Amino acid sequence: MRIQNLNQRTKLWYQHRKKYINASEVASITGLDPFRSMEQLVHDKLFGTTFTANQYNLLHPSYKVPFGDLGGF
Repeated sequence: MRIQNLNQRTKLWYQHRKKYINASEVASITGLDPFRSMEQLVHDKLFGTTFTANQYNLLHPSYKVPFGDLGGF
């Protein structure tokens, strides 16, 4: 196993995430991810996936930037 330290949200990072298992996907492999099964993860790695926005990722911290600091919210 080779560990790569990649800067997040770079082109190389996105390319790596498409092909390899990453730390954030371990819960899917162990059956602890309530949103994605191991089978779905394997399917996504083999065939790709399309991103779907939902109520949780729409509130991602990057969306707060235009509104300034809201006191830690």
